[in-house]
Amino acid sequence: MRPWRRDGDALVLELTHDEATMLTRLVSQVRQVFVAVRDGEADRADPVVERLFPAAYDDEELAEEFRRLTADDQAALRLDRQRAMARDLAAHETTEDERIRVAVPETSVDAWLAGIGDIRLVLHTRVQQGPTSHLDLSAEDLAQFQAVVDWLGFAQGSLVEAAMSDDPR
Repeated sequence: MRPWRRDGDALVLELTHDEATMLTRLVSQVRQVFVAVRDGEADRADPVVERLFPAAYDDEELAEEFRRLTADDQAALRLDRQRAMARDLAAHETTEDERIRVAVPETSVDAWLAGIGDIRLVLHTRVQQGPTSHLDLSAEDLAQFQAVVDWLGFAQGSLVEAAMSDDPR
């Protein structure tokens, strides 16, 4: 992946075919979590659901009432972010050197920043990096996972830099 850059009124990301496929799949998978929450089909005991939609109160009745009143809107907002990412990824162009060029309008930058953050949060929660990890991952699997998380962090960071840049290249 090349760092994001500004191109007129859009921010542009160039990916390899494999990177574009991986990001598209991650967006789709995370989107499924938000659809399940929105539709009331999510397992509230799932660590990802608990992390993305935490209890607002210690009292279980109050927490459940808060969830009932807000979860749909929260899920819809996060779902809209993933939809914006999916839309922009689907509208890609292929460059002469066979890279995938994704142009994101300024109006979608916040959705991309938050959407990448949502993906990173889901991945971290699913694997629960650290001494309390609930998955039995080999060192190689964990290294590959970390590489994906680092890659997403780079994508998010370079998007921030490009969004703040006045350089129209």
